[in-house]
Amino acid sequence: MVCLLFLSLFAFVGLGWAKPIYDPVQVHLSYHGNSDEMVVTWITMSKVDRDSYVVYGEDYTNLTMKATPYHIHHFKVEGIDEIERWVYKTTLTGLKERTIYYYRAGNDYKLSAVYNFKSLAKDMKEYTVCIYGDLGLKNGVSTDAVIEDAQDGKFDLIIHIGDIAYSMHSDKGRIGDKFFEKIVPISAFVPYMTVAGNHEHKYKFKHYKSRLTMPSNGVDIHDNQFYSFDLGDVHYIGLSSEYYGYNWIEHIKKQYAWLKKDLEANTKPWIITYLHRPYYCSNRDGHKSDCTGEDNEYIRVGDGEIPGFEKLFNEKGVDITFWGHKHFYERLFPVYNNQTFYQPLNVYYNAQTPVYVITGCAGNRENHALFNDYIVPYSAIRSEDYGYMIMKVHNGTHIHLTQMGAEKGNIVDDLWVTKEAGYRPGVKNAPVTGRKIDKELLRQINDKQDW
Repeated sequence: MVCLLFLSLFAFVGLGWAKPIYDPVQVHLSYHGNSDEMVVTWITMSKVDRDSYVVYGEDYTNLTMKATPYHIHHFKVEGIDEIERWVYKTTLTGLKERTIYYYRAGNDYKLSAVYNFKSLAKDMKEYTVCIYGDLGLKNGVSTDAVIEDAQDGKFDLIIHIGDIAYSMHSDKGRIGDKFFEKIVPISAFVPYMTVAGNHEHKYKFKHYKSRLTMPSNGVDIHDNQFYSFDLGDVHYIGLSSEYYGYNWIEHIKKQYAWLKKDLEANTKPWIITYLHRPYYCSNRDGHKSDCTGEDNEYIRVGDGEIPGFEKLFNEKGVDITFWGHKHFYERLFPVYNNQTFYQPLNVYYNAQTPVYVITGCAGNRENHALFNDYIVPYSAIRSEDYGYMIMKVHNGTHIHLTQMGAEKGNIVDDLWVTKEAGYRPGVKNAPVTGRKIDKELLRQINDKQDW
């Protein structure tokens, strides 16, 4: 009954019920790599002239620990939004490993409901991650299923691979407000990690940069679009494909230099990357069939002095890359420079190159994309069902991927990615080939996605 009451309160927000301006809303967690910490971010719709803080502890009736925000800022899009939002970022410290903590965020006027999370561990032996892209407020088909699983404690981490809310800046940011309130039963209970998609780019990604809190990358770009963290046997790297999509050359170069150093410093058995736009797929979409559009090629190969990702991923042994953007599910055989390396359908062992997975079908206002009738050689499994990925990390040699159908609860795809201890993927001494990128066509592609 308590759970049903909790969820029903959020239904009122989705219907447009407004909260007082000092109320803490849109509470979400993020994990920055330190197992004894968790970051809590929330918003108020006006400046609070009293103290803001989070109270937390192991006993929900006695929250004796207290943390104050390390950063408070406000934002609005000048000339567009008359709505000003205040954002509070707070780090909870001193957490015991794998322990349930209860917390309330807010201020002396109003504290949030009591939420809880299970802290992570420095050496997580087994854990589960939910991964999806392209989840909107409208037609967010997977939302209820993910809420149910998150409330049941099935996930240790969430990764949302861009296109968040559709679109969080729309209606003067109210779409973003409603979306982030709707997913509080997920994001206030499980660390919610993100990267930006093309739907976040409006006003130079202002709503994305302002609302979310991702790990620092240590360089002079702090826009939540690229970062890394370790959890158990996995080194995770979130990256921006949108720097390429919108041809932000200096950002591309700085991200790439950071990425190269980050990969070289990694000591974890697994490397998993995630970014919004793919560079391999087999959909049918007019000007961008089979991911051979200018944006896809630019991300894959680069152009002249601008480097792409494929060669570096191959050289540094990236194991798995997750993509969104395409509104379907597609899992690929290992592929490099358009050459397919076949593996058994449901168990990849010592994959020759990174394993690429597109899971951009969580549900959004644009509905499904369509596949080509011709199946390209590197395409292993394809589905147009709405759904989301569940990744179970077992140890340093075994990862289990399951794509779930959101409407029927069915298993769409099932794959074990396995390797011997110490193995790194990578086709040796292999260049990548591509064409010169037509920047005018690149601009046209994004104009057609410019919402």
